[in-house]
Amino acid sequence: VSHAIDIFFFKQKTAYEIKECDWSSDVCSSDLNTNYQKTYAPKGKTPIAKIPARKTSYSMVSSLTNQGKLRYMVYKGGMNALLFKVFLQRLTKDTDQKIFLILDNLKVHHAKIIQQWQKEHSEQIEIFFPTSLRTTVQPR
Repeated sequence: VSHAIDIFFFKQKTAYEIKECDWSSDVCSSDLNTNYQKTYAPKGKTPIAKIPARKTSYSMVSSLTNQGKLRYMVYKGGMNALLFKVFLQRLTKDTDQKIFLILDNLKVHHAKIIQQWQKEHSEQIEIFFPTSLRTTVQPR
């Protein structure tokens, strides 16, 4: 029986060139529909708690560097190209070093608006996408 292993890699850079490397993740989301409250009702009556019908959904896009620096942005709803562009702008705003950003292959990351923005800011940021390479490993 053979097992497939995904091996991800990106274009090699020298250690001098990569001082800080960002690993980005935007899959974190939370639905806030939990409602904790005390209720009261006279003896023999059922207490009634009013709970909002709509749940609130928040998501977070984050970047963690090889130096342990965490940058993140919390937003309502789902990720889109404009929100991701805002995150990239914030990411490049507070650093004087070039950022090497490794992303997954989410459609938003490949949007034309993101590609254009990255070309305009190529001195500040370089974006890599993992290439999946299937390798067969034979068990011993």
